[in-house]
Amino acid sequence: MAQSSHNLQALFQRHIEQELAALPSRSAEHREAFAKCIQRFAKTGDRCLRQLRERRIRTLSQLLDKLPELPRKLKDFGISLLQALKAKQAVPVLVRMLVDDVEGRISCGCALYAIGGKRTEKSLVRIARRELNSAVPNRFVLEAVIHGLKFSNSDDVNDVLVTIFERTDLAGWLRGDAGDVICVADRRTRLFHRTWVAALRGLTETDIDVQFWSMFAIARLAAINRIGQRFCNARFHAALPRLREIAAHDHRLAPGFWWPMSAEAEDTIACIETGTGLDPEAAERWLGNKEHGPWSRD
Repeated sequence: MAQSSHNLQALFQRHIEQELAALPSRSAEHREAFAKCIQRFAKTGDRCLRQLRERRIRTLSQLLDKLPELPRKLKDFGISLLQALKAKQAVPVLVRMLVDDVEGRISCGCALYAIGGKRTEKSLVRIARRELNSAVPNRFVLEAVIHGLKFSNSDDVNDVLVTIFERTDLAGWLRGDAGDVICVADRRTRLFHRTWVAALRGLTETDIDVQFWSMFAIARLAAINRIGQRFCNARFHAALPRLREIAAHDHRLAPGFWWPMSAEAEDTIACIETGTGLDPEAAERWLGNKEHGPWSRD
């Protein structure tokens, strides 16, 4: 764990050395690509650390004190450094900035996800519930919260994510972001049932983001709901008529992706009928397509 009194230069150098020593070994090409990314970060870091020293910011505690006031580029580097170091003492500062720093919210959310821990989860759940209970929820604060909470199996976290996914008054892309990261592992829970009900309803909504991520959520739930190739119940068959309709007629490209809605529906149908998706999956079947569906964040 990073210590607040430690010199930033030493912490950064140690991080770069550790990253280079732990390069993935899948292939030489893969290792080279990762090494280039690390080297670019190192080059940027040396330049930014020099600028921070000019501002008399040399230690982690000094960075945390001054971070909200820094110019944008130095602030972005500072957030990236805290993320890389997984500095738990940065959680209170990053949480405040997630609410107050309009341009840095997503970066703060990603950093908080990397740092993790119960303290992070509790803070972000509290922010999300406050927004969800307000007359006009701030969709961009909720978006950053989703980035900070993704793929947690905590009931409190998933209750927030499912609530966002359910809320028809919220933007479709925001609901889709929540649907993407809901991680309900027990099919016997109310959270599983709520996710299923919201996803089944989402198939019939007009918003393409909601439709797409509802299919994704249904495929994930169907995979959880099986034991081997035997299903515990036939609830998912209720989705088949609508999925077959999408598979036959909806050839719009999925939002932000290169495969069509029809292909995603085909994969979801396979998950329901066989317990696993198609092989190759939609993303691989359409790998050569250079077009992407519109990706809106209004």
